Amino acid sequence: MPTIQFVSDLHRDFYPLGKNLAGLYKSYLNPKADFLAIAGDTSNCFDTCVKLLTELGKKYKAVYWVPGNHDLVIPRKNYEFIKNDSITNSMNYIFAIQEELPDNVHLLNGDVIQITEKTSIGGTIGYCDFEYAEKILKANQSDVWLHWQRWYDAVHIRLSRSDGEALWKMQLQKMQSIIEQKPTIMMTHFMPHYSLVHKKYASNILSSFFTFDGSNLLSDMHKNSGKYWVCGHTHDAFQKNINGIDIVCNPFGYPDERLIFGKPSDWTYSIE
Repeated sequence: MPTIQFVSDLHRDFYPLGKNLAGLYKSYLNPKADFLAIAGDTSNCFDTCVKLLTELGKKYKAVYWVPGNHDLVIPRKNYEFIKNDSITNSMNYIFAIQEELPDNVHLLNGDVIQITEKTSIGGTIGYCDFEYAEKILKANQSDVWLHWQRWYDAVHIRLSRSDGEALWKMQLQKMQSIIEQKPTIMMTHFMPHYSLVHKKYASNILSSFFTFDGSNLLSDMHKNSGKYWVCGHTHDAFQKNINGIDIVCNPFGYPDERLIFGKPSDWTYSIE
């Protein structure tokens, strides 16, 4: 039976670039699996991202990935950095990377692709709905936006409040469209349920920028006989079932996080 591995947050730039792939991701990536799904935050650098995904394409029959918020700072070649640019252009930069990738590496942007005769995968970056702190922590929405001004997406991707809200609306429509196409596997970088926030960060207002309330999306996916929702962004690994869907987060994370979250896992799943 074919198998697929779910991973996220490889963050290649945070590790020595001279280290080979086998040594860096040993006991995490499993080339014995037929397929690989990456739920975002692959690299902050265009060339590094291309090199990593190309190498992975040689080890698996096919690789499927969605960008994460770190990936959105990837400039096209000859661009030093994305500054004062619109979110549309930022998204275009990352999607242009597909031109450089082998045919068996697929960047999902609202697409649904057939993996096998009975299994399909759909994906998009997703985004936060900015409501976690207000609904769960009873925080003032103005405080959320105050913290947003110092958050990674606002500082490095140059997203204003209106950009963030527009990106969320756009991504919600994409997720709804994907689920209407009845994929077996759904993949986003952002976590699709508030309860997935790690207890260590449950009372942190910054958790508003990691998750969204996807309760209805999960229920609709379950009605459509979907099985898995793969996500990332947090560097806490988990497997949880919500509304009938198995949600899998299996991040590699940063070098200094092993004592907090433990070693990443080789989680591989059989598909039909």
